[in-house]
Amino acid sequence: MKIKCPQCNSTKTRKLKAIYEEEIADTQATGSYRGIHFGGHGINTESGSFSSRGRIETRLAQRVAPPLPKNVGKVYEQWALAIALVIVGILIKAMWSMFTATIGFSPLEPWVQILSAVTVPLIIILIAAICFLLWKRDQVNAHYKEKVYLPALAKWEHQARCYRCGHIFDSKSVD
Repeated sequence: MKIKCPQCNSTKTRKLKAIYEEEIADTQATGSYRGIHFGGHGINTESGSFSSRGRIETRLAQRVAPPLPKNVGKVYEQWALAIALVIVGILIKAMWSMFTATIGFSPLEPWVQILSAVTVPLIIILIAAICFLLWKRDQVNAHYKEKVYLPALAKWEHQARCYRCGHIFDSKSVD
């Protein structure tokens, strides 16, 4: 069944999904090279091979591209990474202090002794915080996917474009 444009009544229309798939091309190139170059050590020869992959998109494909999913929980990942770095710093300082005290290089400083008693519970709390932050990231991303991304993708799959006037419309409402 032909889909009519609601703006100009033309039947020269296509679904955005079909247009997008036609307007992109995956490319692959491989090759080899040989050369001679002059340097400080005289004449040298060089040879090798290369390969490349890519994707070519026309402007039309970029305009009618499907919505892309986003990582909206990135801030939670960044906080988890910051806490992980704090844990690593605490462990390195504690191990270094114990190592230097063991070899007789320097006595344990009073604050390191206190830190050693608090280190295990502190690290457990920080690991729990990392787990919570990563869980929260997953929750936020799942909510975004369900409420924003999937409806936008479903809407995109039902949209069509008129080749005569360029109007993009919901083909579901026209059928």
